[in-house]
Amino acid sequence: MAAIITETFRRKMRDLLEQDMIANPYYIGIGKSNSWEANSSGTVETATTFNVPIPKGTPGDDLETLNNLTSLLKITEENISAAIPKVVWKSGNAYKAYNPHDETCFYSDTNTLFPCYAINESLPTKPLFLCIKKGTGPSTEAPTLISYGYQLKTDGYAWVYVQDYINLDDTINSSSFLQIHKQNLVERGAEPSTIASCKNTFGGKIYGFTVVNSGSGYSISNPPNCYISIRRTSTAPTSAPTTLQGTFKLKAIVQNVTVNGVTTNGVITGWEYENTQSLTTLLNDAANSEIISASVEIRPASGTGGSGALIVPHISPLNGFGYHPSKDFPGWYMGVYSKLEDDTDDTFFTPYRQISIVRKPSWDPALGLNAPPTLRALRYFTIPQSTDIDTSIVGAPIRIVYSGGSVSNPIIGYADLIYNDLDANAKRLYFHQCYSSGFGHIPATGAILIGDISSQINYTSVNSGEYTMNTGEIIFTENRKPISRAPQQAEELKIIIQL
Repeated sequence: MAAIITETFRRKMRDLLEQDMIANPYYIGIGKSNSWEANSSGTVETATTFNVPIPKGTPGDDLETLNNLTSLLKITEENISAAIPKVVWKSGNAYKAYNPHDETCFYSDTNTLFPCYAINESLPTKPLFLCIKKGTGPSTEAPTLISYGYQLKTDGYAWVYVQDYINLDDTINSSSFLQIHKQNLVERGAEPSTIASCKNTFGGKIYGFTVVNSGSGYSISNPPNCYISIRRTSTAPTSAPTTLQGTFKLKAIVQNVTVNGVTTNGVITGWEYENTQSLTTLLNDAANSEIISASVEIRPASGTGGSGALIVPHISPLNGFGYHPSKDFPGWYMGVYSKLEDDTDDTFFTPYRQISIVRKPSWDPALGLNAPPTLRALRYFTIPQSTDIDTSIVGAPIRIVYSGGSVSNPIIGYADLIYNDLDANAKRLYFHQCYSSGFGHIPATGAILIGDISSQINYTSVNSGEYTMNTGEIIFTENRKPISRAPQQAEELKIIIQL
């Protein structure tokens, strides 16, 4: 039995995930200050040939991601966007034509055949265009529309305007991905004239055809006649479809085709405009509007034969391309954006190696019922303010010094950072425990050794972070090489989830 997950299903999954992110607390998590284990070949993290471990997505792997958390940042509705892979128009590149019957049109086949859309970065608004007709060679003339409509270029390509570049400060836009509107024009509060312009210029129009089945036995010298039956929004479902009456007529291209030494005569290999009519003629045909469905009837010319061919029309969305971009484009990409900023005065900054999305974590009740914008995930020792330790402690192993001077072996955790915010006499030494350190018992008070530092550090208490350990569900994990941090540094976190 053949089955497939449809594009509509993938879009719905994206929508449902966004709705859940809005209805429930979701956070971007960063963590893992300690180094990755060496590769099986012995290659260590600092080597250029080191391969970062691929997340497994297993319950145990998810739990370790929670153990490694350093900080969590709340995801808000403004942080969530629809996105598509970024394609920039360049002269000399060939672009596919959008075909609602071709599942590959939004993807590149080679380095010289690109998806059926592109943005023109040379224009101030960097508009996004959809290619509805491919030329015979590379594209050499850029689309230049700045409002709804279409352009037929001298290189044979035809482009439809979709939207302007979404130029916001907090956006998923990057060198690899482009934000598209996830709401339709009405939901975005567009003016009625704008909505009408989008619909009237390219709504419910036949703009091309696909030969699904080429059939056989048709006459080359006297090709079959093609009749286009259409159903408009104003046509009652129970009534018969009408014929596309107007200036446009479709002509089948018939050839003899040889494949693997076998020749089939009278095959329909394509289509063209009768009487050399152009795409402009088709689109401007008064009868070509408000079409919701259409079919092509192929009738052999009188005295000729042939059968089995199937030609299907390409019909634009009823409200036009650009009315709802996330439905017209591969809207199953979700972008999640956040900015990580450091405004502290301490001189110890924790690098991180994992980025995650955590659903419904728990937090200290003292913070209130509403989800806090940020959560400190690390536990900490309270140590004397006079303790002098440099940044080399970050990621270093921690051992307990027991009464009598014995030292715990194995380690009981990893040091993360020092924070000078308690009072004149005390400060925090953050740490975390994970699989590689074990989860050994830590006495309420005592002394510890960190890394290669020989002098012990006394602590007066062990405290929990704002985040409740091991709570929440891991939705996404990305492992990275260490991302170093510095005072007053800001990092943009851009996560793309493909449903």
